[in-house]
Amino acid sequence: GGVNVILKPKISDGLAGVTDYMKQYPYSCMEQKVSVAIALRDADLWKKVMAQLPSHLDGSGFVKYFPLCLYGSPTLTSYIIAIAHEAGWEIPESSKDKM
Repeated sequence: GGVNVILKPKISDGLAGVTDYMKQYPYSCMEQKVSVAIALRDADLWKKVMAQLPSHLDGSGFVKYFPLCLYGSPTLTSYIIAIAHEAGWEIPESSKDKM
């Protein structure tokens, strides 16, 4: 047994495990795709996810977890708008207008 302690001057210096985990994240609903792109700060992945966004919008402009769902979620929609804003990343205008 034992305890291994590593001290880092900044918390962001010790996120390699989180990054590795998110690179291999196995789930694929819209919330999870958005979250992975944000967590990895992967602009190319963000663009790919945003290209899928129109197929995830319901008739009211709410984002659906999966394209085949009948109804979207106001909570998911607000999450995507908020996290994109906080990250400084754009949601395509055509989708954003519907949302």
